[in-house]
Amino acid sequence: MCGILGAVIHDGDNDLKSILLPGLRAVEYRGYDSAGIAVMNGDGISVSKKAGKLSILEDSLGESPITGSVGLGHTRWATHGAPSDENAHPHWDYQHRIILVHNGIIENYSEIKDELLSKGVTFKSETDTEVAVNLIATYYDGDLPTAVRLAGKRFRGSFSMCVMAADQPRLMVGIRNEVPLLVGHGDNATYLASDITAFLAYTRDVTYLEDGEMAVLTDNGTHYYDLATGHEIEKHVERVEWNIEQAQKGGYDTFMMKEIHEQPNVVRHLLERHLPSANEPVQMPQLDELTKENDFRLVSLLGCGTAFHACKVGKYVLEGLAKIPCRVMYAHEALYHQAPLSSATVTVAVSQSGETADTLGAVKVQKAAGSKIISICNVVGSSLTRLSDQTLYTLAGPEISVASTKAFTCQLTMIYLVALWIAEKFGKEDPAELRRLKEELLAVPDKMSAILQSEKQIEHLARVYRQVRHFYYLGRGISYPVAMEGALKLKEISYVHAEGYAGGEMKHGAIAMIEPGFPSCILAPKSPLLEKMVANMEEILSRNGEVMVITNAPDRFSKYDVHVFPFPDCPQVFSPLLMSLPLQIFAFYSAKLRGRDIDQPRNLAKSVVVE
Repeated sequence: MCGILGAVIHDGDNDLKSILLPGLRAVEYRGYDSAGIAVMNGDGISVSKKAGKLSILEDSLGESPITGSVGLGHTRWATHGAPSDENAHPHWDYQHRIILVHNGIIENYSEIKDELLSKGVTFKSETDTEVAVNLIATYYDGDLPTAVRLAGKRFRGSFSMCVMAADQPRLMVGIRNEVPLLVGHGDNATYLASDITAFLAYTRDVTYLEDGEMAVLTDNGTHYYDLATGHEIEKHVERVEWNIEQAQKGGYDTFMMKEIHEQPNVVRHLLERHLPSANEPVQMPQLDELTKENDFRLVSLLGCGTAFHACKVGKYVLEGLAKIPCRVMYAHEALYHQAPLSSATVTVAVSQSGETADTLGAVKVQKAAGSKIISICNVVGSSLTRLSDQTLYTLAGPEISVASTKAFTCQLTMIYLVALWIAEKFGKEDPAELRRLKEELLAVPDKMSAILQSEKQIEHLARVYRQVRHFYYLGRGISYPVAMEGALKLKEISYVHAEGYAGGEMKHGAIAMIEPGFPSCILAPKSPLLEKMVANMEEILSRNGEVMVITNAPDRFSKYDVHVFPFPDCPQVFSPLLMSLPLQIFAFYSAKLRGRDIDQPRNLAKSVVVE
């Protein structure tokens, strides 16, 4: 989950600090335990690295330029070895010939380390990365690509690496295995990075490395090789649609609040692409080849974290609108517990980044079992999209805040569109009812905008509960996974212990926690289950618990001493799209009032690319 950026300038020296540090800033959401850079210049390779956030490294470097034509940088999420200056990347081999940055895990690093120790190699850090660079050095005889390739064949695990040699000043080598690495092609430079945003200020022309591939960057161009055979391979360049403005804060103090406020527009854009009007059919050309109802005998939904909650909502939506049986599993559980599948099963894998290691592993297992793979993803060209039979892009633009907001609502929107497409294609719903549902879905972006106009009301609720240490979120039916997502948002950025429960589970143990002052958030959209949620609330109030209600039936709660946030009226099936926004805003202000680092919460990273 670390961030990598390498740059080879093709025409003279440049202030590489001005390239590497802003690029690392753009990918710091991938890890911020430490940071470092290495720059090739006339005096060899200069290295600077510091524990802590990138700003600490920036302060240590001061205002002086760091000139050079080849350099690499890294921002770390710690796996092997605690955050420290010693464990920060880049890492030298013990003879200071080879230097390397690394993202991922070398699973067999311990046995390689024992082998190297027996040969007299010494180590300064606790990292698997230092083992990797020293193994490369044992193969190095002046041919860096060959040394990297031979060592790379011995590594087991998920990793990408960017490597330089002190005696080859115009060369950089990158390899990829199950962890993203891509090449950016600029006018006067070539880049290696773990994420497009690292070089988006300089180019939108990208080549994606596949697993088991190596890129060799020189002044004469970039060459690609198969890691196993050493044979040169052809790769092509793609143009990405994102621009640098989308990856900046745009006047907001945090990326999270910017991304919360982008939701009406990104959802509207997604709907315009697939549902021009309520009188037209849903446009899903990617799925048109799935023309038989038997192609959808079972839908297997996979995701992790927020994407898993989108899958949980998806089960209610697909079973309710499309009348298709669904199962939902955490991807890391599906990876090791494989239920029976057939060619009549469609796997829907949901991931913002398309690089989530558990999701990729589960998709490979289900694909091998004969399931068709449809991915719902935000990042064009990501690993998940290349594994999938079809990809439905959420078009949310870069999501920089670690806590997901707009990606979640776009994932939900895409699931609604898929369900409506299936219902329409296979006659699962009355045409008049389908038209009504499409009208209601098209109205969602304006209703999202109305919720954002009530931001101050939600901030007030956060102030009311600013001292609490625990929080329950309760929902029933389609609201239950929204309760889970609301709890996740609060705990991941506020560090408040929060749990999302199905309302019916309260009496089966969770209610034991209720005591005077213990707060609960009740999700109560208009539905046949509304009175059940009122009963849950009364059980909490009878034990002197505190209650906050998110509802589009505010009159039902007017006689109770509770805090109510009303959201615009909508059918129950679409209520997750609207209820999510006040929960995100509540978590944001809860974190802000506690002085938390909202965009970069502790111990987390945006893309979980290792198991």
